[in-house]
Amino acid sequence: MVHEKQVIEEVSGWLRVFEDGSVDRTWTGPLEVKFMAEPVPPHDDFIDGVAVKDVVADEKSGSRLRIYLPERNDNSVNKLPVIFHFHGGGFCISQADWFMYYTVYTRLVRVANAIIVSVFIPLAPEHRLPAACDAGFDALLWLRDLSRKQGHEPWLNDHADFNRVFLIGDSSGGNIVHQVAVKSGEVNLSPMRLAGALPIHPGFVRSYRSKSELEQEQTPFLNLDMVDEFLGLALPVGSNKDHPITCPMGDAAPAVKELNLPPYLYCVAEKDLIKDTEMEFYEAMKKGEKDVELFINNGVGHSFYLNKIAVKMDPVTGSETEKLLESGSIKGEYLSNCFFFSFWSTLSICLEKEAQVSNRTRQLMLISKQKEGEEKQNFQLLLCSQVSFSSKPLSLSSGSKLLVSLSGFWFPFLCSLVLSLTSWCLTSFLKSIPHEIPPDSPPSIIVMVYPFIKLNEYGQHEYVLTAHAVKFALIH
Repeated sequence: MVHEKQVIEEVSGWLRVFEDGSVDRTWTGPLEVKFMAEPVPPHDDFIDGVAVKDVVADEKSGSRLRIYLPERNDNSVNKLPVIFHFHGGGFCISQADWFMYYTVYTRLVRVANAIIVSVFIPLAPEHRLPAACDAGFDALLWLRDLSRKQGHEPWLNDHADFNRVFLIGDSSGGNIVHQVAVKSGEVNLSPMRLAGALPIHPGFVRSYRSKSELEQEQTPFLNLDMVDEFLGLALPVGSNKDHPITCPMGDAAPAVKELNLPPYLYCVAEKDLIKDTEMEFYEAMKKGEKDVELFINNGVGHSFYLNKIAVKMDPVTGSETEKLLESGSIKGEYLSNCFFFSFWSTLSICLEKEAQVSNRTRQLMLISKQKEGEEKQNFQLLLCSQVSFSSKPLSLSSGSKLLVSLSGFWFPFLCSLVLSLTSWCLTSFLKSIPHEIPPDSPPSIIVMVYPFIKLNEYGQHEYVLTAHAVKFALIH
């Protein structure tokens, strides 16, 4: 008689743990969403502008990574920034090759013009924490070794700018981002440089329920049972949710003020079940005088952008995902020390919603087309201190040049006032000058800048730039 293994733990639809310690992660939920958890095979050829391959970082441990490489048609020799990605899944499920990550991060590769390296994380309960964080850090050290020529991976050694490495992680991957950033501050990564970190909806919680956990709507992507059951399987035996990995703002965690961290762009969803404890960590970062900026997606919940069905069917989810991805295309080398992108917020209001970064000039390249017969165009950008902006034509033969130059700008009120008055005067002067554009010369644009400062609902200063693009001839 065959003995049927007994299930001792189950997270509905996602996994079952048996009495012998084995785990079955076969999807048993609704079949219509099963495709999001299907693996996508790598492809060396470029499909929709992106090539993908899987590599083994360490033969002994078998650790693997997935590399996304953008296709380059401009014959540029400039190296590309590296986005180092840690997937979510409550430390217990999902893989770097799942379709829901593939569809989001291939798109981010295209719009950001960056290389993405995604780590296959060892899963709990077979590998309880801190195994996932250790694996993430070991993978980053592998990248450091490549920067030191202590190994060779052609896609990275030939194309990666190791001076611009950014950590990014979804959900529990955001926890890994923070832990890897903490460890990175304790070692010498040179010549590689960790330029920034982007935890997206990190799984920061406490052992007691927060207000948002009790009041926010639960979703298939995150509900209270999932939080409790996944973390019960993932945390070290005998630990609770106040563990430093899941509660880095708690008493058991190192004081944030004492940590050596890169700049953070901290992403929170307005309707996230664990929003309150996520915001606790943000406040701890501010109190610890760390370099952190907050971005909030409104009207959506935890990891909304990974739900392809909702992105397609729900207007709010689709719109917020557009903001997430298009402004993720890069707001520039973002903070005062060249942090890379103002992820997911405001580049959707750029005229053509595209951008690329020049590391050498530390400037944001805005690409736009001049509409036929249009004398003036308007756009707004949310700025951070010490960011300089300029433009690049859409092509060498057509398009208009948008020029915004704000080098080393600290945005005090007086500077804003002076700049506003100056730009108003220059705009009036330029509009009064008669000019003709030769038929063989592409039209050009000078952009006059009107910055101002406002407080958002979280008490943060938002630096808003309104620019008027005025057509003007022969600016070459």
